[in-house]
Amino acid sequence: MRRAARVNRWGVVAVVINQESARVFSSRHAGGRRTNFWVREERRLVNHYYFYLRDREYGEGFARMSSYAPFQTRIWLNAHGYLAAQLRQRRIGFRLLDNCVVEVAEPAALTKIAQPFDAKLVEQIARRWLAWVPAPLTAAEREAGYDWRLSVYQAEFSDNVIFHRTEVLNRVYEDLLRDHLHFGRPDMLKVVFDRRIGRTTPGTFKTRVLRQGVVSCLKVFYKKSFLKQYNKGGRVLRTEVCINDPRDFRIGRSLVHLGYLGTIAYHAITRFMKAQPW
Repeated sequence: MRRAARVNRWGVVAVVINQESARVFSSRHAGGRRTNFWVREERRLVNHYYFYLRDREYGEGFARMSSYAPFQTRIWLNAHGYLAAQLRQRRIGFRLLDNCVVEVAEPAALTKIAQPFDAKLVEQIARRWLAWVPAPLTAAEREAGYDWRLSVYQAEFSDNVIFHRTEVLNRVYEDLLRDHLHFGRPDMLKVVFDRRIGRTTPGTFKTRVLRQGVVSCLKVFYKKSFLKQYNKGGRVLRTEVCINDPRDFRIGRSLVHLGYLGTIAYHAITRFMKAQPW
């Protein structure tokens, strides 16, 4: 690991190398002439480079790049980090709890800052960060049409209800947890995700309660995606939809579909919370 993290440093602050399984292109000699070969796709354990980034305007994140063709790259970006960076630039007072803004001096300003966070802005941030890290393709190769194409690998959307008193949240959440263990049943998932679930629908439909110490998390699964609700730091009741494959909802992976994925996720969160007795 190479680290260059300092309090006031911006840009790439750390580089980590780790071996992980990845989809790569490999070639084999097909016999005859030396130029005869064929290419196939397979999974191999190869080096991945993690570039940890600090952006004064857009917050923190990282880019993970495979060292083998097709050089798959993943970018991690958190909208709350973006909000925090924007609030700092405007000198607006706020307080974070992990990755959640729980207090802000000017709520209207926070709402205004959050509104333009869409696929266009995400692509702008991604391309800015990709310009900071070493590129596996030359400028000539990119001009020839071999450029980055951005898609959704995983998208998370959340609703946060902030409580002033921890004991109130603890009591409310424990009641919700006890009364809603049935949400993972196919008939309930049909209501929450507004999707028809039949015998041939892939996936295991279930409810899981995960505990880490005194912290609990309720998770209900739909295909490769899931909805979860948990007590965050004794201040926030967070309900979150994690979409691990947009095709679970018959949507392509292209980044242009990010807004529609958000609509689906927030509709699911709304239906889930309406089914809970508050």
